[in-house]
Amino acid sequence: RQLFTHVLDVFGKPNKKFFDTLSLFAKDDGERQALEGIVAGSEEGKALYRDLVHDYANHADVLRRFSSARPPLEHLVNMIPTLKPRSYSIASSPSMHPDRIQLCVVQVDWTVESTKELRIGEATGYMKRQQPGVQLMCAVRQSAIVLPKDPKDPVIMAGMGTGLAPWRAVTQERVSQKRQGMEVGPCMLFFGARYSQSEYL
Repeated sequence: RQLFTHVLDVFGKPNKKFFDTLSLFAKDDGERQALEGIVAGSEEGKALYRDLVHDYANHADVLRRFSSARPPLEHLVNMIPTLKPRSYSIASSPSMHPDRIQLCVVQVDWTVESTKELRIGEATGYMKRQQPGVQLMCAVRQSAIVLPKDPKDPVIMAGMGTGLAPWRAVTQERVSQKRQGMEVGPCMLFFGARYSQSEYL
């Protein structure tokens, strides 16, 4: 069980190699031809692949859809890649919170259009299910954001791809410097949101 819950990326997006290998184990002729069509790029295969991509189909979805293809475990572990670490920007300043790290995380969720099934992101769903006080494995990397050496220099923050998290940390750092009696320059934040009603700040 741990292999499928903590090691293999069962709910990740399958690549063409996965379909190719899976076709070798399909016992149903129609399913095997459909899988081979995806790999070969036939018109039917392209249409099927578009439908799967549109529904954000993962490895588990494909295995359920092509139920006659049941690779042995020793083959399956080589067909499905391992889970990759998720990186999140630290949203707090070590000057203001020296003994803790804060994050700004939005749960990833979406609805599969064909089935109307609500799905939750692997990492954000895992974090949401945890209880306060639980210990999680993590690693801290050096930040790519470098503040001006002179705290009086202005800072312009643009959260297009990074989101709000790193700029919250920068703002906290400037607030901490101000509380220490330093003269700090102005900070300006430009932040875009896809949906104004749900992400209005």
